[in-house]
Amino acid sequence: MNACQSATPWRGCNGVTAMSTEFTSGQGASTVRYQARVSPLRTVLTLLLALAFGAACALAAYWHSTPIYRCLGLIQVAYSQPAVMTETDQNRPIPGYPDYMQSQRELVKSSRVGERAAANPLWKTAGRAAPADPAGYFAGHLDVQITGEYMLVTVSDPDPVLAATALRTIVDSFVAIYHEQESHQQDRLLEVLENLRMELRNAIDAQQARIDELAREYGTDDLGAALESQRTQIVKLTEALIEIRKKNAAASGSDAANVPADVNPDGSKQSPANEKELEALLKDVQAKFVAVANSQLRINEAKQELSSRKQRFSEVSTRIDDLRTEALGLTRVNVISVDGIPKSPYRDRRLRHAAFTGAAAAGIPIVIIMGGVVAKRRRRNRGGIGDV
Repeated sequence: MNACQSATPWRGCNGVTAMSTEFTSGQGASTVRYQARVSPLRTVLTLLLALAFGAACALAAYWHSTPIYRCLGLIQVAYSQPAVMTETDQNRPIPGYPDYMQSQRELVKSSRVGERAAANPLWKTAGRAAPADPAGYFAGHLDVQITGEYMLVTVSDPDPVLAATALRTIVDSFVAIYHEQESHQQDRLLEVLENLRMELRNAIDAQQARIDELAREYGTDDLGAALESQRTQIVKLTEALIEIRKKNAAASGSDAANVPADVNPDGSKQSPANEKELEALLKDVQAKFVAVANSQLRINEAKQELSSRKQRFSEVSTRIDDLRTEALGLTRVNVISVDGIPKSPYRDRRLRHAAFTGAAAAGIPIVIIMGGVVAKRRRRNRGGIGDV
């Protein structure tokens, strides 16, 4: 059987709150009307119970909700730095800078930084225990955002002292690890350059020894004078040989084909020489000239190689000095600011939770009691009025 009902509150003549309810069954064939009177005492008790229950639930929700405290740290990772004297790896712009900043963000959030932060004695000073699981703690409480050259490091926690301590230890650990990496890279670079400089120094010494060995036969590494003297001898011997051949052609078979005393190979006066002697002497001087010229060529090549190595040695030495000088300048990482212990929470939803919970809880007793009254009257009396 289908039934519908409508309920309308009204006040009786004696000031008693009543509930008028109509039931219609079938196709409207009959209508049964009943009124449930609610006594003032029960109304007051219901309201008091609702207020008490709502207040208790609101208080419980307030204390159960936890405010969140947040601490902020700002770190700069400079794209470039002013040079102390010259441009080096320490101060020139970083190639692929956005990717480099992402790698530094990952370093801040890494377990390496977290574990080092947990080992910081600052926790004991702050009176807080370090996280037993640093990776898990910082994964849920640490956030890092990048804006240009800056990293905004955020730590959130219900405990303001713990939030401030965690932020300080994270920043200190990151800066320390970054400086260690910088120092390690510089030490490796300096070690490579120092080894290169030593190799160049040994090569320079070996090259100088080779030049000295080549020059020992002549007493000097500049054979220009010896070459010029031999060249002069070759010219004079060649002229004398030509003169002899001319005379021999003019007076064939005579003894007049001898060389006059004024055409000696060295230009001095001596007894005449025949054609074959001059040819042998000329070949000997030419062979010596070639040997000296080859020695001078090898010496010049060795000197050129020596000069190149000396220049390279000077460049490496200058590079080492520049690196050591620039290392005394500013570092790329600078801590701009780190928050201390926050005085007020960043997010506090206790009042909102308490109000919502209290209002919802206060309505529960009213709904239960009024529902019970209506249900009881429906069962006992469908047409009359009964006191509740």
